[in-house]
Amino acid sequence: MIDRIYIPTLGRPNTQITYDSLPEFVKDITYLVVQPHEASIHKKLYGKDKVIVLPKSVKGIHNTRKWIYNQAMGSIWGMYDDDLIFLNRDPYNTGKISGTGHKMNPVDWQIMLETTYAFLNNDKAFAGHRLSFLHPSDNYYRENGAVHCAYYFNGYKCPYLNWPLPLAEDLYMVISLLEKGYSNVVWHRYAVDNKEYSEGGCNTKGLRTINKINKAHKKLAKLYPEFVKIVGKKKNKMGEMDKLRISWRKAYESRDKMKKKEHERIIKKLDKLIKEQSKTLAKLPI
Repeated sequence: MIDRIYIPTLGRPNTQITYDSLPEFVKDITYLVVQPHEASIHKKLYGKDKVIVLPKSVKGIHNTRKWIYNQAMGSIWGMYDDDLIFLNRDPYNTGKISGTGHKMNPVDWQIMLETTYAFLNNDKAFAGHRLSFLHPSDNYYRENGAVHCAYYFNGYKCPYLNWPLPLAEDLYMVISLLEKGYSNVVWHRYAVDNKEYSEGGCNTKGLRTINKINKAHKKLAKLYPEFVKIVGKKKNKMGEMDKLRISWRKAYESRDKMKKKEHERIIKKLDKLIKEQSKTLAKLPI
């Protein structure tokens, strides 16, 4: 089973949608990660043993994720946003995934977590869920794709990351791991529904604005120009946001291409060295 699940949260002590929706056996391994100024209210509502308090120096969602990620090294663990509902898009086991689905029950959770744990103990370094509003594939899961809002990691495999972006940090995290050659698996059967840009959390006044988001998107595209393209604008409740096209699978496959290029470079270098040595030997007296 997954060792622990962490829910970083801010400004929503009375509306813990994710935590409250979990079955009891999942709550047993789940912890709320909070800023010091919200520690007492969360401990009062959920119990002090269910609350992890961040150091005062850790501010912002990217630093919070970084802190959790580093603390969880050496375990099999998960991290959820605090406003999620988990859905089973094939609740009647037909073998076909519907576009909406039903809220996951305890049996769904048991199957999903045990299977995810098996993935992570096999050849996958991390895993996650597809967003419910995105069209599912014909398969229950796919490899090396986008993950949003809910993640699982094999902390024995995953490397340390730099976390250079204050926003779009989740996109950076997934691209960075794939580009480094760490494979993932993404659940399409078990999807997550969230209320995008709802009050609280990262959307606490001043923490995330349309200008800050677009700045982060541009920096992400600059960091990974081969995989991230800005292809226009899209409107949402925050304003005109950069529309990104991200080649997730290409990011993962780039590692093999890099290895192939490096292999070819070494072969050329050795070939050149052998030819030079042959010329030198040919000049020696017999």
